[in-house]
Amino acid sequence: MHESAKPRLRDDLQERELEDDSFEIHDPVTKRVWSFDELQIDVLRLFDGGNSLREIADELGTSDGLQAVFKLARNVDELGLFDSETTLSRQELASRQAAAMRGQAQMHRDKRVAASVRWARDNLDFFQESLGPLADTVHTVADLSRLPTTTKADVRENFPDRLLLRGTDLQALVEAKQVMLSTTSGSTGGRLQYVFDLNRTTKQSISRHPAFSASEGARITNSATFTTPICNGQLCHRGGIPFEERMLTETVLQLNSSERIMRLEKSHLEEIVSDLARHQAESLAVDPVYAAALVLAFRKHDLKLPEISMLSTGWQYLTVRHREILTEGFNVPIYPTYGATDIGGGAAIWCENQRYHVMDDDFVFEYLRDGEPVDFGEIGEIAITSLRHSYTRHIRYRVGDVARPIAACGCSFDDWPCFEFEGRVQDLLEATDGSIVTSRDVDDLFEGILWADFYQLIEKSAGQYQLLVMPTEGADKTIGEQQFLQRLHAILGDDAQIRVQYVRELPIEQSFKYPPTKRKNPQALRLWKVGA
Repeated sequence: MHESAKPRLRDDLQERELEDDSFEIHDPVTKRVWSFDELQIDVLRLFDGGNSLREIADELGTSDGLQAVFKLARNVDELGLFDSETTLSRQELASRQAAAMRGQAQMHRDKRVAASVRWARDNLDFFQESLGPLADTVHTVADLSRLPTTTKADVRENFPDRLLLRGTDLQALVEAKQVMLSTTSGSTGGRLQYVFDLNRTTKQSISRHPAFSASEGARITNSATFTTPICNGQLCHRGGIPFEERMLTETVLQLNSSERIMRLEKSHLEEIVSDLARHQAESLAVDPVYAAALVLAFRKHDLKLPEISMLSTGWQYLTVRHREILTEGFNVPIYPTYGATDIGGGAAIWCENQRYHVMDDDFVFEYLRDGEPVDFGEIGEIAITSLRHSYTRHIRYRVGDVARPIAACGCSFDDWPCFEFEGRVQDLLEATDGSIVTSRDVDDLFEGILWADFYQLIEKSAGQYQLLVMPTEGADKTIGEQQFLQRLHAILGDDAQIRVQYVRELPIEQSFKYPPTKRKNPQALRLWKVGA
């Protein structure tokens, strides 16, 4: 754009000021939201058609104002926010915006990943040893493939001494509530500890995600979590933990959980109602298995579920049936998230196309099979590099999950890397022809079949499977079983031997989780090198 151009912003754009003095511009045509800081919004306000870019820079009086104005003008032009772009159709405008944002995001992502790798090498003893000079060869996300991956065993053996910022007084940080020392449930191996950085925020995500947008109404303040008894390093079911000790932060309450989640007693439900009322919780973050059991228990005991404004899910795979149960029970928007305790919490959010998008100001995801990157649409093990944690980092950390990277989603988050979550590596199954079957492959078969509230498909040995089912109340078990087995044979093989067993309660794992699929011997998976 030439410096003499006199641009004008589109008249239909809507501006909104945020609490941190930044601003959002809402595009009513494409429904996108753009974030700008205070200086950038001053520049935008001067794009009124009456000033040249040089005059705008002079008026702002910044030392590098002209360069800043030109850069912002180019970005705004690419994003179609100038009035000249209103001749484009909504589809053309959205496509142009997505392409521009992907390009800008990738450049920023490359810079952040290079800086994070060097920070880890320079400040953490473990990475100083494992990366060394290799850290200086990383300039882009693609260069990460030059580095070794890290595993849960590495974290277990080196945390905290060699995986914390040198000179860090961990106990002092915990007492000052700068970090929380969390313990994983051990669902993908033995339990391990990690520091949860309580000061880490994801402004980029908060400003754009509908779960946190003020355009959806008043911002949600108090929230509560309901998950496995040990996900936060506390065994809440052992006699129950007092209310005050379950306040994770000033605004987040952890509800008492139970190892008998599928047989919750009325007294436990009444305690949950009382806790939520006392805390004035407006939102719930839940393990979907535990939350579905909660809804069914309230229904069984003829109690009314507490009213909340929003529900987010994490910790375990969100099945088709549990999404239905939660939607019917709470009747509020549901926002699935992807994350893990050992990476410091949430790392990806759900879009309107029912896919996950990586919070790319905080994380970079790779998808590997036998150590090599997979193509778009193929399943790979997730390897995570963290970018902004204050006291530690993960570099190519194999978290134990599998996903399919997606080239382009077409949603409002399309500039953030996209993937479809498939389940855990150790829960992959093999069909009779040796092909891989994921938890998602199996769960998608339940679409439209209201037959099982809870299930677990177990691969006992090659070609031998057991299906445990807790049936939906009032469902026709014969028809539901026939429909599902027909679909299941289509992916496992016509010669697959499947035994169906109806149970009152699914067997609980040591991690207190209930995976939808399971292998008796995860290490025997022939087509996948299962990580440590």
